[in-house]
Amino acid sequence: MKTAVEWYNEQLNMYGDMAFNKEISLGQYHIKKQELLEQAKAMEKEQMIDCYLKADVFPRKYEFEEYYKETFKSE
Repeated sequence: MKTAVEWYNEQLNMYGDMAFNKEISLGQYHIKKQELLEQAKAMEKEQMIDCYLKADVFPRKYEFEEYYKETFKSE
């Protein structure tokens, strides 16, 4: 299974090549780049949820959504 970062890098390279070869415009590339980033963030969150749920070693003091907001939502 690829990580979200690996997937994002692979997709970004593919669309970068398409822009370089003039198959898509630079504007289309930048739009796609932002879309890919949002998809990668969603994938990363799902991967984190899976890890969180599988790591039942420690007692959970709160549910994942609360943990995620406190830990990663400083944007």
